Amino acid sequence: MIKAIDIKQFQENIDKWVWTKQRYETQEEFNEMVEVHRKDRSDLSEILDLVKEGKYKEAGTNAGNLDTIVRDEIPQNVWDIIGK
Repeated sequence: MIKAIDIKQFQENIDKWVWTKQRYETQEEFNEMVEVHRKDRSDLSEILDLVKEGKYKEAGTNAGNLDTIVRDEIPQNVWDIIGK
């Protein structure tokens, strides 16, 4: 069972997952990275919604498809349940 505190931590991690401007050679590269970042946040939010709905297997499958750096935003207690 996933606890409310873990859901709250997951939401906080998503909220903190904000783009910080870094140096890129072109505006196109920068724009591309902004879009990748938006997709990552959207993916994390979708996984959180699945967790809230109790769809742990589907959440785990979706989380397994994320890049490691994005997947690391999922709290360990949540990952322990959905990652099985």
